[in-house]
Amino acid sequence: MIELVRYSDKHITELVRILNQSEVIKWILMPPVPYLIEDAESYLGKCRNNLNSDIEYNFAVELNSKYIGGSVLRRTGDDMNCAFVGYHIGKEYWGKGYGALALRKLVKFGFEIMKLKKIKAFIFEDNIVSEKLLIKCGFIYNAEIKNKVYKGKTVYNLKYFSLEA
Repeated sequence: MIELVRYSDKHITELVRILNQSEVIKWILMPPVPYLIEDAESYLGKCRNNLNSDIEYNFAVELNSKYIGGSVLRRTGDDMNCAFVGYHIGKEYWGKGYGALALRKLVKFGFEIMKLKKIKAFIFEDNIVSEKLLIKCGFIYNAEIKNKVYKGKTVYNLKYFSLEA
């Protein structure tokens, strides 16, 4: 069973392991490489600081109480009724529907608990798996954004998707 839970220290080891999978970090904008225990501890500290903010919600994705990935909903600065979504799932869990289950739960949380009107997703142009996941979960493709982000010295195009309540 897939659950979204608040991050805790029990997630550190698997968080580090998954965020050192090259296939996973390829699609994350600015992960430290290698991803160390200290990075995970710092991230969990940030998550704890966000617990009472209603601006950003970070969740561990668990399968039968085992960490398999992470997710975030972060309100946009200009529109508190809108949030950005982000997620990652460990490579060994790909293709099993867990990402879709987690994203649907995250969207439900955003619309029902955060009272959002819109959820946005920006993905790297070549991330076909994430594109299919977003479409499967009801997101609509809006635009391609050229030369938007740098990862290292390489500039990438993004695809913008959204879902309205």
